[in-house]
Amino acid sequence: MTHTPHFTRYALLVTAVCLCAGTAQAAEIHLRRTAQPAGKSVRLGDVAMVYRTDAEQAKTLRAIELFRAPRRGASRTWSIRDVQNALARRGVNLTAHRFSGSSQVVVGTPRAGTVATQSAASGDRTSDRQPPNEPMVVVATRALERGMLLTQFDVRQVSASSLTARVSRQKALRSVEMVVGMEVTRNLRQGSVLTENVVRRPILVRRGKPVQVTVYSGGIYIRTRAVAESDGALGDLISCRSTLDRKKRFFVRVTGREEVTVFARSASAR
Repeated sequence: MTHTPHFTRYALLVTAVCLCAGTAQAAEIHLRRTAQPAGKSVRLGDVAMVYRTDAEQAKTLRAIELFRAPRRGASRTWSIRDVQNALARRGVNLTAHRFSGSSQVVVGTPRAGTVATQSAASGDRTSDRQPPNEPMVVVATRALERGMLLTQFDVRQVSASSLTARVSRQKALRSVEMVVGMEVTRNLRQGSVLTENVVRRPILVRRGKPVQVTVYSGGIYIRTRAVAESDGALGDLISCRSTLDRKKRFFVRVTGREEVTVFARSASAR
């Protein structure tokens, strides 16, 4: 029996909806702005922080090889989409995890005099760890306005004990890497402690606006158009309505500005 392209698209999308409902424990994959791999290969742990999941899964994800490292003294830029595609080629179900952080990462050997800045901003894994007896929090280095996208120059890490005001450790953000690339939701004074309710991932997809949908299945991909039914930031799972049949709804993962993706196993139509 021969199936039309539109019918095949819908079969793949319906399969993706079912898969999204049963995802495993999600990990937060937070892309760095810069990275310096130690070996000949670029691993996920080189270019991203992996957390909010169990230690074994985080270790497995960090060890995944993505690309060949640039030659010594050179650098190369990969986007979040490049990283996601590399993970997908290695069998990682992207809909099971959340992506945040920078929209691209520059990988290579830093220029002289930039090592300290790069380490503090995002390249040195020691920034992933906190002193066991000294909780750290992130504060604004200057006045911040609502809607600003944060850079490493807008924030810094300080010990919680150095602050005069009492800080809720449950809501205070503790790593510079967690906030770089985030959007400020309200005006903040210099020295303000950044908490979970004052930053958010930038909104890349708007409710009621058209989006480009990429459907991956069995090593191939199909592109189509849809309309977002809610706002979405990078890595968010949202619902969309097909432009071909407005009764068709499906879940997608936000992967870029006005771009969403679903991953499905091969689907056969009856």
